[in-house]
Formats: sequence, structure tokens, C-alpha cells
Amino acid sequence: MTVWKNSWLDACRALQRRPFASLIAYGGLSLALAVVLLVAMLVHRQAAVAPHIPQPERVVVLDFKGNVPELKLTAWFLGSPLFFGPALKARSAPLDLISRSASEKLPLRLPNGQVKGIATLLADPDLEPLLGLEAIAGDLRVTLTERNAVAITRQLALQLWGQVDVAQVLGRVLPIADKSGRQLVVRAIVPPLDERSSLSSAEVIAGFESQANAWSQFDREGIYSINGSGLRAFEARGGGL
Repeated sequence: MTVWKNSWLDACRALQRRPFASLIAYGGLSLALAVVLLVAMLVHRQAAVAPHIPQPERVVVLDFKGNVPELKLTAWFLGSPLFFGPALKARSAPLDLISRSASEKLPLRLPNGQVKGIATLLADPDLEPLLGLEAIAGDLRVTLTERNAVAITRQLALQLWGQVDVAQVLGRVLPIADKSGRQLVVRAIVPPLDERSSLSSAEVIAGFESQANAWSQFDREGIYSINGSGLRAFEARGGGL
């Protein structure tokens, strides 16, 4: 207690002798402590599980470390080959929900004529109950089963069609800016994904087997098709692996 008292008295004397310099020092220290506290709060929030995920302790994400012949790969990927999902289903793995999830860019033409690659999440229907995703309008799980259906965020709907009611957006065709001839119809509107999810940047959600997926069959089934940064290719929830 005496040490703290003496330190306090020394600080008061220093403030009296050199008030300006002392205030700068104390202000800088206070600012540094505030920044450290703010960073700690942000880290704690980002490390927490998104609240909408049901039973997060039962959600498993498979990482992957490839051993491609003649290549030295030592790093772990934050994703795994896409064929793992169908393979586990075919072998009746003890998992109640299995969904592949992959990232893609869908070229859309905005009202101003600009073409923009929109972050698109390709997933199996199980992703909806797996991550507790909900639609503002329409049925997300049914959307993920249809070949020409997509779900979009409310923000993307505003970019494409302005201030319109969500019910008026359902049934509209996305303005795809390529020569593929794909006709993707909006069947559901979803809120923004939680920022703590690795899928949070997606503005379009579509079925993995839908027309939104332009990948070849080889890319979908290749044992080393991991598709690089940000891809979380497989998720499963169940009793164990």
C-alpha cells in the first residue's frame, strides 16, 4: 500500500512541476490502454461462435493437408476436397447433416451498367439447418435444391432494383453479365451472414448443383480440388468422425 501511495505522490509532484509534459504522458498511456482494451474486445467477439449456429459443439469443419505427387505441400488448407461430402454420404457416415460449401464470383450487371463479381456461396441444402440460416422471405432450403434458384441478401436486392418490397424481388431474374445463358431466379431473401462466419462475404447463396456453379465435373470431384483462399469446402454435423 505504501508503494502505491508513494507512486501517487510522485506523480502528483511531477504534474505540478511539468503539467504539460505529464498530461501528454498520462494521455498517451490512457490512449494506449484504451486501444489495447478495444483490440481485446474485438478479438474476443471474432473468436466467439456465431449465435445463430445450433449446437456449435457438434459442427465439424474438415481441413486438408495435400500430398500431391512430386510436390512438397506442408501447409494445411482451411478447406477440403469437395468430393468428401458425397463420399461420406455414400458410405453412410454417422452424420445427420453434411454440406459442401464453396466460394465463387457471379458476374452481375448493375443498373449503372457496371459489371461486378458478386461473392456467391455454393452449398448443399443441409447448410441451412447446419448453420441455422434463415430467410427473410422465401424458403432457403428449397432454394438450394433447385437448379435455377438463388437466394440473395437484402443489400444486393437494393443494389439491383432499388427500394422495393422483398415480396416483389421474389421471382425476378438476376442480370447475369456473361454468355452462359444461365437464368437464375431469386427464390429467397436472406439477411447478411454473421461477420464471425467464414461465409459472411456471400451476397448470393445457391445450390452446389445449381446453374450458379459453373465448375466442371472434374473440378467438383478432383481429390486435390481445394480452390484456394477462403474456401471452406466441406462441413458436417453429427456424432463423430
